[in-house]
Amino acid sequence: MRRLKKKNVIQVKKWATVKGLTIDFRVPNLILPDSTIDAAVDAVNQIVNDYAPPYNLMVSGGIDSQAMLYAWKLSNHTFNAISFVYNEGMNEHDLVQLKEFAKRENIDITYFSLDFLNFAKNEYDSIAVKYQCSSPQISTHIKFTQIVGGTCVFSGNFLHRRGAALTHAVLGLYRYSLSAEGKNTVPYFFLYTPELAYSLRKYRTKCSEGTQDEKIDLYQQAGFPIIPQPQKFTGFEKLKDYYDEHYGYVVKDKSKIRYMRRPSHRAFDWILRYPYEEKFKHYGVHRYLLNP
Repeated sequence: MRRLKKKNVIQVKKWATVKGLTIDFRVPNLILPDSTIDAAVDAVNQIVNDYAPPYNLMVSGGIDSQAMLYAWKLSNHTFNAISFVYNEGMNEHDLVQLKEFAKRENIDITYFSLDFLNFAKNEYDSIAVKYQCSSPQISTHIKFTQIVGGTCVFSGNFLHRRGAALTHAVLGLYRYSLSAEGKNTVPYFFLYTPELAYSLRKYRTKCSEGTQDEKIDLYQQAGFPIIPQPQKFTGFEKLKDYYDEHYGYVVKDKSKIRYMRRPSHRAFDWILRYPYEEKFKHYGVHRYLLNP
């Protein structure tokens, strides 16, 4: 992803633009590839052409990570598959299918440890403020790149019929990739080329749009041998339980009144997410301009 210094317009890999709260994904005369997997391998080749090694794939147990790993395996380029384990294995439940997938596909995974509780207390605020990122998860991804170094590649999401799952918070990783510190970060592998981004839109599914079942169906139709999780995990489920148990008292009455109408009533979100959303004054998803 490259930066275009012109007013407030930022160019995304020469094919899409982010301007304010609008993301323009329109590509004139785009021809969709016959194979999504071929488009994914081509995206790998372009990343290798655009960035220096080592190529560190930042993965979890989710199907997006598995699909990205499979594309890199088919490309025959050298890469490192890296995952992080939080305090005393609090996200081990999210890594079960990653380990199963990696074993079946003969892919080695390197595991790093991260003390998330210490990160949240001492480092999260500075990263969140610097990149206007109100997502503790995305800010943690930024921390991953600082630990690992090299070219760090995250899977991200492909384009659905109505757009991509890109909120202002999720775009924090994108804004980081525009900085000097994050210049070797590929925040969204499945948006790296227009051919790959749009490729899964040609399949039809009876599953509800934007759901995990739809993603599973589309990846399987495209030929990715993913191993779906029993339910969609973020890896932060047990950390949220920990916050409820140990930090619930921090959520004072004034905050309860202020955030009562917000979707989550978890201490994790009331402490680490909502105050930053207020600070940055950005909520929800962006507006997308898409090909028909």
